[in-house]
Amino acid sequence: AMATAAEAAKEFATGPHVIEAARLLLGCFPLAALCEALASARPDDAGHLLSALDKLSEFEEVREAFLADEVVSFLAVGAEAQDPTVRALVARLISRLTQSSEACAQRLADKGLFALCEPLLVVEETSTAEAAA
Repeated sequence: AMATAAEAAKEFATGPHVIEAARLLLGCFPLAALCEALASARPDDAGHLLSALDKLSEFEEVREAFLADEVVSFLAVGAEAQDPTVRALVARLISRLTQSSEACAQRLADKGLFALCEPLLVVEETSTAEAAA
């Protein structure tokens, strides 16, 4: 039987953190499909999906895919989620994408994601700024 997105995400999240594994996961379930699965996932499945998204964003070559409209709209919804783990993940993804390249940062700004995540990112910025002072 074909694995579900949540099962595939769990395998990736708990397996070796290598680009081959990331490509394998995305070959079966593109980012948009993982985000979609997350929207209706049970809490334990959601945890695996979130951690898979988190780990995927660590690969430079996958980051571009996070700028697809479906993924951006998922991030926008996630930024206002009730669940603090979801909000924290979204903030992490966005700050990671922002640091990735000017172009990435610009695309996110154009899509209005900074405005949404400002409250989430300010917390990190403040601690960074104080450390730098």
